[in-house]
Amino acid sequence: QQLKCRQQGDQVCRDLAHLYHFYLHGPQGNTALRQEARRAAEAGGEGPQPRLLNGASTADIRILRREGDRHVWTKQLAAVCDDPVSLYLAAKREEFAFTVEVPGRGTVEGVLYYFPHEREGETV
Repeated sequence: QQLKCRQQGDQVCRDLAHLYHFYLHGPQGNTALRQEARRAAEAGGEGPQPRLLNGASTADIRILRREGDRHVWTKQLAAVCDDPVSLYLAAKREEFAFTVEVPGRGTVEGVLYYFPHEREGETV
């Protein structure tokens, strides 16, 4: 029922792209991928395939809408660029990667993003 019209289908695809963002685009998100793809296109080639931290290929997830035997529409989730994670990554001004050793537990890696004056206040 949620995929009955194209607009509702777009919202479902945005929600799924948000949920699976890391698996679709790898650890750098889709902003790094867009930059690499643009450079490759300018050079007349294809951009590199993003990889997950373990070296595995990113997921190629497609949502298909069918009515009986009729194909209505298909959307590749990696092509969605208006999900919340994509919008935040596009709006970031700085990033700070960090690694923390937790004694007896292992290593924690992460990234903090800086969004100056988002919604009239400082944010991280």
